[in-house]
Amino acid sequence: MSAAESCFWTPRRRPGAALRAVCFPHAGGDALSYASLARALPDDIEVLALRMPRPGDRRAEPAPDLATFAGRIARVLADLAPPYMVVGQSLGALIAFEAARAAPGTPPTACLFISSAPPHRWAETLGIYAADGADRALLSHLRDSDGTMGAALDDPAVRALVLRDLRADLRLLQGYAASVEPRLTCPVRVLVGAEDPALSPDDVAGWSRWTSGPCSVASVPTGHFVVRHGEAFVVQEITRVATAGFTTEGEGCSTRRSAGGSQSTPPRPPTARPSCPPRAS
Repeated sequence: MSAAESCFWTPRRRPGAALRAVCFPHAGGDALSYASLARALPDDIEVLALRMPRPGDRRAEPAPDLATFAGRIARVLADLAPPYMVVGQSLGALIAFEAARAAPGTPPTACLFISSAPPHRWAETLGIYAADGADRALLSHLRDSDGTMGAALDDPAVRALVLRDLRADLRLLQGYAASVEPRLTCPVRVLVGAEDPALSPDDVAGWSRWTSGPCSVASVPTGHFVVRHGEAFVVQEITRVATAGFTTEGEGCSTRRSAGGSQSTPPRPPTARPSCPPRAS
């Protein structure tokens, strides 16, 4: 098994792909959360979805911290044939960012960060959710962010599995401190749900500090879990990279609302929020 195969799952292999979208799931999520997106994308785009290490997983031992984990992924990214882009939702956006800027060789063509605060905000707020005894806060955040999960979380067995995976992912944040350098050099696009209880366009505009390339923000009419509930919008953004690159509005993070398509971008379908704790993703 190659290093890429041990780190990433490819839902649909497309050897002649013009672009590879390397996708990072939200906290508590896994590679399967990108299966539907892979089917929805055009045939010339291949999805590589990160396998999050889980307790007892023989394929990938859990990393002691985010820097170590991102370093492992960065070495795999360095072996990918360009062009590729990174796509991350919530905690996945932070992991994607750290891996992309640590990767030697050819950088990603673009970064698409979804429902995620910029790195310095994670460092400020996530200690609460990585600490022992934070289960109640985590469950409350999940219920607020995705109303469809309520019934599932009422099942003790499901709740235990969800909390186990959340704790495993959030443990990566212990001791995390965001360093400004090195910055990304590629364009950054940020999506935030207009109904996200934890984030606003102003919150995510801080991503402009972390790239020397252009940065733009789109507010879409959904909640936190954008990949799941706003799939068509994510497809549109990834396809744009494959064809013409992100449309940005000058330097720095500009914000445009995408509730009905009244701006220069096409109409946006409903979107939702990320699966990281409030205020941090």
